[in-house]
Formats: sequence, C-alpha cells, structure tokens
Amino acid sequence: MIYVHRSDGREYLFMGDTASLSDNVALERIHSRYVTDWFGQTHDDRSTVMAQSIAIHDLVKRNRSLILVPGHDGRRMQELIKVKSLTDDFGN
Repeated sequence: MIYVHRSDGREYLFMGDTASLSDNVALERIHSRYVTDWFGQTHDDRSTVMAQSIAIHDLVKRNRSLILVPGHDGRRMQELIKVKSLTDDFGN
C-alpha cells in the first residue's frame, strides 16, 4: 500500500493487492480461497489480509475524505476519474 498526502490536502491510499476491489473494504471481505490459495502463486496469509481490510474499513469510517484507490477495480477507477480525483493520463 502507498499513502499519499498531497499539498492541496487530499489524501489517497493506493491499496494494491491488499484490497484489489472497493467491495473488499466496504464489505470487509478478501479474495476467495480460489484466488489466494489455488490460483495465485503467493499463497496469502488470509488472516493478515483480512485484518488489513478491516483496518482500512475502520480508517475510512473515521476519515471520510480519504480516497481509496483499489488495485484492480476498473469500475471504481472510472468513478474516481469522473469526479476528478484521478486522471486517466497518469505519467503523461
């Protein structure tokens, strides 16, 4: 994960694979066992990843202005672009 505090005061948490989908945090869930145990090569520590997801969930409840950026959630990324929290030309 990467935390960014911009000079304009906006705060972002780029969640990477810890919470690859927005629903992982909102619903306090993690990848299925198929993804973490059988499909993936990393064999995640499910209890640690779950604790991280719950911690992010609790953090955003206390700080509603924190912008969560999931690792692999195209729908959420498009929403962030639409409200101008992100741009689709990063690096250009």
